[in-house]
Amino acid sequence: MPAIPKFVVLSEQLRGQMFELSQDEITIGRSDDRTICLKDPTVSTLHCKVTRNGDKYVIADAGSTNGTKVNGKPLAEEYELQNGDIVRVGAFELLYDTEDKTMVMSIQKTQTGIDINAAGMTQTIKSVANSGFTERKQSSGLSNKLMILIVVLLALIFLAILAMFVMNFMDSNKNANAFIPAQAPALTRIV
Repeated sequence: MPAIPKFVVLSEQLRGQMFELSQDEITIGRSDDRTICLKDPTVSTLHCKVTRNGDKYVIADAGSTNGTKVNGKPLAEEYELQNGDIVRVGAFELLYDTEDKTMVMSIQKTQTGIDINAAGMTQTIKSVANSGFTERKQSSGLSNKLMILIVVLLALIFLAILAMFVMNFMDSNKNANAFIPAQAPALTRIV
């Protein structure tokens, strides 16, 4: 029994979400009554349609505002989806996956920076699917805090050195004034 084709969301928002294509017609859009609802202002109410044609699926733009792209190319007419195709609907990138291991796929790099290739296809899909709805981790957050801490410490060290310099300068002025002999009173001679 062949696997059910599906779309796997690659974009950060909804990353890993899978939509099985088990109906004869799938509508994609921002509206709640679409088969695949992608809530984002870059997605039209009815953005595109995916229709079953035998054992294949064909995608067509539905007059969307921002258009639909397949593998980075704007969709001008119907297109028969192939395993590994990247469909762009507004701000979302969707990987078309048929899990057909016999198909040969060329190496592609998506706009989200994910490499898709024939050798690692199954692993890529599993890791994307297992990632669920997690937000992208901010690994730079810790390094930003560390940088701020270093800058604050350097500023405190600078201020301490400056304070020591000022105190030494004031002490040296006091000491310098202490060694200045007072003028002796004028001597008067008595004859």
